[in-house]
Amino acid sequence: MKDEARNVRPEKESVVEEFREHLGNASYFLLLDYKGLTVGQLNDLRARLREHQARFHIVKNRLLRHVVRDMGLESVTDELVGPTGVIFGEGDVSGVAKALKKFIGALNRENARAGAMGELALTAADISELAALPFKKELQAMVVGTLAAPMSQLVGVLSQKTASIVYLLKAFEDKKQQEG
Repeated sequence: MKDEARNVRPEKESVVEEFREHLGNASYFLLLDYKGLTVGQLNDLRARLREHQARFHIVKNRLLRHVVRDMGLESVTDELVGPTGVIFGEGDVSGVAKALKKFIGALNRENARAGAMGELALTAADISELAALPFKKELQAMVVGTLAAPMSQLVGVLSQKTASIVYLLKAFEDKKQQEG
């Protein structure tokens, strides 16, 4: 794989190395067709992505292809056609997918092409499914709520039984006082 990188001119090698580092450190990356978007729209997208600790860069497909192949994501290289931007980050990928879906939905376009989460290649359909998922914090809250529900029900049952015993003892005490 390194032999292919040697075919890159020395001045472009630094760009390849930079993206190799960016994507290697990222937990995900998504490819976006930015054709027809204005500079203002791209700046708006960057601002939306910053809220989710994600970044957007434009890089030549030929250079990005070297990085993606080195990552073992050969299927993603098929999507490196035309103007391609790369979204990458460490945070919640579903939040980024939601922001991207909202952004491209406002433009009435389908721009998401492909991507990857770790070593798992993603299709455009996968990215749409990620956008439909709740945020990571919401999923964590759902899990905690699911785990806590049986415990809180148990506490309720036990407190009712304890109250029943207390009422029984009180009634027994009242009966003894009336008899005595």
